[in-house]
Amino acid sequence: MKIDFNNLPADPKTSHKIIEKSFEAEVHERELGKLGKFFGSGDTVKMNIAGITILILLVIGVSYTVAALLCDEKNSKAVGIIDFWGILTPIITLSLGFIFGKSQK
Repeated sequence: MKIDFNNLPADPKTSHKIIEKSFEAEVHERELGKLGKFFGSGDTVKMNIAGITILILLVIGVSYTVAALLCDEKNSKAVGIIDFWGILTPIITLSLGFIFGKSQK
C-alpha cells in the first residue's frame, strides 16, 4: 500500500496515524511471505488448509472416477473406483470434522 503524501490530511495526528497504519500493513505483508498470502494468517490458516485439502481431494476423486469410467468399456474397474474412494473418503471426512468440529474456545 503506497501513500500519496500530497493527499494526506492537514491534521498532523491523522496524517501520522495513516502513515503508521500503512507502514504496519507493509510490514505484515512482508512477514506473511508467499504462502502466507495464499493461505492467510492467524487462526484462519488451519481452516483454509483443510478446505483446500478437501477441494483438491474431491477434484482428484471425481477426475479419477470419470477417467476410469470413460476408459473402461466393460466396467471391470468399478472395484478400483470403490477402493480409490475408500482411501479418499476418510481423509475428506477427517478434514470436515476438523472444520465443523467442536471448538475448545
